Amino acid sequence: MKRLFAILGAVALLLTTLVSAEDKPTFKVKGDFRYRHEMIEKQDTKTRTRHRLRARVNIEGKVNDEAKIVVGISSGSDDPVSNNQSLDDGFSSKDVVLDIAYFEYKFKKAPGLSLLGGKVYNPFFKPGKSELIWDSDIRFEGMVGQYNHTMDDLSVRLTGAGFWVEERKDNTNSSLLAGQGVLRYEIPDQNASVTIGGGFYLYEYIKGYAPFAGDGAGNSLAPDTTYANDYDLFEILGEVNMKAGKTPLTLMGNYVKNTTADSLNDGWLVGVRVGKLKKVWSWDLKYNYREINKDAVVGTYTDSDFIGGGTDGKGHEFGAGMQLAEKTSLGVTYFINEIGMDNGRDFNRLQVDAKFKF
Repeated sequence: MKRLFAILGAVALLLTTLVSAEDKPTFKVKGDFRYRHEMIEKQDTKTRTRHRLRARVNIEGKVNDEAKIVVGISSGSDDPVSNNQSLDDGFSSKDVVLDIAYFEYKFKKAPGLSLLGGKVYNPFFKPGKSELIWDSDIRFEGMVGQYNHTMDDLSVRLTGAGFWVEERKDNTNSSLLAGQGVLRYEIPDQNASVTIGGGFYLYEYIKGYAPFAGDGAGNSLAPDTTYANDYDLFEILGEVNMKAGKTPLTLMGNYVKNTTADSLNDGWLVGVRVGKLKKVWSWDLKYNYREINKDAVVGTYTDSDFIGGGTDGKGHEFGAGMQLAEKTSLGVTYFINEIGMDNGRDFNRLQVDAKFKF
């Protein structure tokens, strides 16, 4: 409760600070709410049914013509890849956490160049918003530099980042050095585009140390339950956007390999998305198939819904959505997966989401 009061107090102070002498606000507030019904079927266990909610509120404040700060609170816990709260524990109050808190500085004298610092959204491009390497709810902590430039039909985005993962008293701090380059080509007169790119994600001080969360989330562990491998990840990605008649169509692909593990060290995903939620009664459909070996990525940070979270699994993801009203939509997602790449256990998950934005 003290933490909640501290967060709310900080938000109130921020609102006060961001009002100018003329009482003209220099900030804006936005957020979203999701109500979810979920059913999970795992081989050799009883079917689980639960209701969950996610609520988020962000405040974006303008500092000057080049800088802004963003602070957001959310439902959630210390789980780095989920803001969900289950409706249980006898109507107990639910936790509220600091979800994001960062500055962004865009350099006027260097158009396209920006610097971010703090607890930030994922700055890396994900083809088709897929989650082979990173769950959609992850918030990185550290510094990000990004450069965007457009030349006629070609756009370039370069991202470099340094993140703190785990600080230790003996100064063997786990960190993440990352970079990604993405090229997007707009095909003239075709209303279509092709995006290709690649990236690297290099962790320091991970082998021989305790998992970042839980029991390692599928990664290989040594007998003393520490990480058995380092993780230096390299990815390639691609996305094609076009229209089938008047209907948007996206094709996506992603491949990742951990070069420091001798085996079980890669993962891949292919998928398609049709339609787009925009106007009332607009719709979309999506499908992807993926395989992710035990040590392809750090299991703590990959998709927390696929195979129940973590690595060492394969399978399908189906989804459908419809825009019911302005900023209001209904979505259904169904996972048909196997936990374990060889002789795996069946895992099915159904999610029905009502989503609202403001």
